[in-house]
Amino acid sequence: MFASALLGCAVAGFLPGALIGAGAAEVLAAADSATEARRRFNRGDAAEALALYEQLAAIPAFESAARLNQATLLKNAGRYREAAVLYEQCTGGPAAAAVYAILAETYYLAAQPRKALAAAEAARARGCGSAWMLFWQARAHESAGEPAAAVAAYRQLVERDSEWVWAHFFLGGLYEKQGDWPAAVTAYERARELDPSITAVYPAIAGAYLRQGNYEAAVKAFQKVQAVDPKNVAAVEGIRTALRRGGKELETKMARRDQARVAATVPRVPAVSAPAGAPAVRVKLADAQRVRFKCNSALRIQSSGGAVDVAGGAQTVYTAEISGSGALLIREEQRIIAVPADAVKIIPQDSQPVFLIFDVETGANNYWANRTDRSYRGSLELRLAPPGRIRMINHIDLEDYLFAVVPSEMPAGWPSEALKTQAIAARSEAFVKMGRHAAEGFDYCADVHCQAYGGLNAETAATSRAVLDTFGQIAVYNGKAVDAVYCNSCGGHTQWNIFGQRAYIPYWTAKPDAPADQPLPRFPLSPWDLELWLRTESVPVFCNNSTFSRRSNFRWMRWYSRAELEKLIAEKYAVGHVHKIIIKERMPSGHIDRVEIVGAKQTVSVEKELAIRQVFGNLRSSMFNVETVLDSLGNPAFFLFYGGGWGHGVGMCQTGAATMAQEGYDAEEIIRFYFTGATLEKKY
Repeated sequence: MFASALLGCAVAGFLPGALIGAGAAEVLAAADSATEARRRFNRGDAAEALALYEQLAAIPAFESAARLNQATLLKNAGRYREAAVLYEQCTGGPAAAAVYAILAETYYLAAQPRKALAAAEAARARGCGSAWMLFWQARAHESAGEPAAAVAAYRQLVERDSEWVWAHFFLGGLYEKQGDWPAAVTAYERARELDPSITAVYPAIAGAYLRQGNYEAAVKAFQKVQAVDPKNVAAVEGIRTALRRGGKELETKMARRDQARVAATVPRVPAVSAPAGAPAVRVKLADAQRVRFKCNSALRIQSSGGAVDVAGGAQTVYTAEISGSGALLIREEQRIIAVPADAVKIIPQDSQPVFLIFDVETGANNYWANRTDRSYRGSLELRLAPPGRIRMINHIDLEDYLFAVVPSEMPAGWPSEALKTQAIAARSEAFVKMGRHAAEGFDYCADVHCQAYGGLNAETAATSRAVLDTFGQIAVYNGKAVDAVYCNSCGGHTQWNIFGQRAYIPYWTAKPDAPADQPLPRFPLSPWDLELWLRTESVPVFCNNSTFSRRSNFRWMRWYSRAELEKLIAEKYAVGHVHKIIIKERMPSGHIDRVEIVGAKQTVSVEKELAIRQVFGNLRSSMFNVETVLDSLGNPAFFLFYGGGWGHGVGMCQTGAATMAQEGYDAEEIIRFYFTGATLEKKY
């Protein structure tokens, strides 16, 4: 069913060859039991699954695989001593090296670092020098109070696998303890580069810059922390400290640099134009307390009620603010334009209207949060929005909108057929979701809730060509536009509808992200096969392609102290100290559909993909396992999440689409693969 390499050491799950020598009736009965055990496991019925694997272990042909599944179930449940006993029983076969590596993990999780180190040495002696084994060895050295040995193990790990994110992160922490701030910054920056979704790295970088005495870099790093986590009080204090230590000279230098940037930056000029015929759309860009903008040409400032109609100049900096009485004001140097209305429209007078907004806040509360200067086609509407904010809405036509969406959602260097597929998918989704924010006065937001929209700054020649080559083309199913949702990486297996009330949508199918004849494990997976699936980097699926994706987009890890995880959970649920996290139900793809958080105050059940990801700190996906690291008293000290994919896993896998294009599939074939039964139609 599935044979692969876990931890870099050969090991197999339930293989057909294991049935040789068994009687036909016994094989059929055992196969039925194995199927039922998998089903029970994915339904969260751990006790029933354990009982079935115990029965299978009594059949010689199934014994080894059944024991591995039992042990994995027990390890996942935090029953480490029982799991270790079963793993020990499997160390005599051909998979001994891999089992010893897993024993090292199990003993480490159980707060037995010496046993973990002994198991790691046994794995090495049998030829296993894998990254996973080295990771647990390094963690065990840290737990045993051996920082020099831990540094050596982490360095050996990154020499073997330079993309092992948490080795760099933990090295940064060890360098901090040594007072080697430059080395700490380098290690943290490498971890951020490999997986920018690990938000703990941002305050670590900022703190290291501060202690290093690089105060300007510290200010910028703490501002990034604020963008990612607006409630972070330590970031505010960090900025104050860096500015105080940097002195008046630093503040003056940064202010002058900002003024020079605003004066020198001009709106980008569009490189291409789309044919007429596309519908007009309204895109909310952001809400802000103050808006600074320029236009590429003379402009008109018009109020919604017609009371204000003011001419303005090209390349002039305008600032929109809210007065103490709640009125919208627009300032042009010393001239103040009072707006006796709740909205105004800024209309460039050029034939290719463009405006530039300074310091646009994007991605709030996400790791990609930032403040950037952005140019936009079309016109700009400014509208009062509670509480005391100014809402920026871009009026633009759909094809011009897509010029910016496609490169914001897919790298411009990917194959042209992938870019065309993205253009068709983005246009189709835009048609289906037109007006989803109509009650708020716009059609789409500019973030991933609708589609990422980076304005003219994002546009490239390759992505604009993809939009023009597919002009007006959408995917349809039975004559209706397909809601062509997509994610960066499905992790190897797509999902069916997990949104809203989960209505059946025939073109969203759950299937492996691979050709039909590709040998893959049988889904839903057994406990052991799921561990193989989530920890093996050589899974032969479309989205496992380092040409188009970071490793951390396909297979990822998060590491939280108990205090860190409790803080995240407390934003949603008052559970108190976290005792356990229990996975109660999985979808056939391996994505989690329901999880229980067992706390000192209460136990809560969290359902649905996005809610599960959010409660644990915006995990990359809901396809994951979780392990609890115990302290010497048997209490949870850390929580390790490891999983696959980035995004919801429904519809089109973008990295998979890029691989398909690389292998010669065209855009229509890719659309048909990810949206079963869909065809293409020209809308205009």
